[in-house]
Amino acid sequence: MKKEIIKKDITFKMKDKGEIYADFYSSKSKKCIVIIHGLFGNSSEHQFYNSARFFAKKGYDVYALNMYTMGKRQIDKNSITQQVKDLEEIYEKVKRKYQKIFLIGHSIGGPIIYLSKVAQQENKVQACALWEPTINPVGVEKDFKFKKGINAYYTFGFLVSKKMVSDLKKLTSEKISKIKKPFLLVLNTKGGLYKNWKKAYEFIRTDYETLYLKNSGHNFSKNNQDQILYKETLKYFNKF
Repeated sequence: MKKEIIKKDITFKMKDKGEIYADFYSSKSKKCIVIIHGLFGNSSEHQFYNSARFFAKKGYDVYALNMYTMGKRQIDKNSITQQVKDLEEIYEKVKRKYQKIFLIGHSIGGPIIYLSKVAQQENKVQACALWEPTINPVGVEKDFKFKKGINAYYTFGFLVSKKMVSDLKKLTSEKISKIKKPFLLVLNTKGGLYKNWKKAYEFIRTDYETLYLKNSGHNFSKNNQDQILYKETLKYFNKF
């Protein structure tokens, strides 16, 4: 019998009266996955839309978050620090509904996870998957140009806050030592992050597995590597 998947647009009301939006895929499960996108991302990107449907069909509820909304959560005012707080609060909102909770973070969604209390404390999430997670970012000074008139940085057609750039610069190798939950590390072997992570392995202080994808692209859009990504992430989560 084909499993029925219910998709809803939901809004998390935050303590500071702000909001976080999410695409919620329900399979009426007691286990869920929370997905956090990257710096310029959103839940509609193919790797989140497709993976959310894939995981839901395999028996997980899925929350694909949109971390950029209004007020201080606009991309030109937001920061990694803010998004870490938002993830911690969202975890508190969903934890009573589920027996098991898993996290997926792509790009800066990775440090949002590994810097959060949710991934550092006992009796929180079961495990995490870090998809091409940011660490030791290079080119910040070159790629991010500060605009005095608007008091923000400009890069790749977007404005980002001074705090966001400051947070990015702090993502050094030793920060990965903060994560205490087991995790799956997924890297594109042809990407810059694959090289950046070579400096970070020695700082890992928990159990982890690696998945190296050959020329997948940062968003896993090349050579059908996305299907391998979803299947291997599912296999990893099913161990817990």
